[in-house]
Amino acid sequence: MATSASSAQDFFDSLPNRGREPLLAKASGTLRFDAVDDGRVEHWYVTMANGEVSVSRKNAKADAVIRLSRALLDEIVTGRANAMAALLRGAIIPEGDPALMLRFQRIFSGSQPRSAIETLSRPRTS
Repeated sequence: MATSASSAQDFFDSLPNRGREPLLAKASGTLRFDAVDDGRVEHWYVTMANGEVSVSRKNAKADAVIRLSRALLDEIVTGRANAMAALLRGAIIPEGDPALMLRFQRIFSGSQPRSAIETLSRPRTS
């Protein structure tokens, strides 16, 4: 399945417009995504401050850096690939604060945990 050339851009553009992100309420720091495509590197610099998120395209020092192919980034932000699985198979090269990376991956499409209400209201099976 082909990915939209703007999936990553759309995702990062949407972050500041979401308002306070509850899944990042306990996260503060900076992440830089380095997306490689045919030898060219695109950067997204994400600043998180207890749920408030801002994004720029600067290539600056960050608490955590995530290097991956642009195609994989497009797949992850749309929920067609799992960031943790990609990390475990070596398709993502992480550097820096692993806790910050783990917190951030929760907001990718398809990565969001069920709410406590959904979990509690499910019938138990044994």
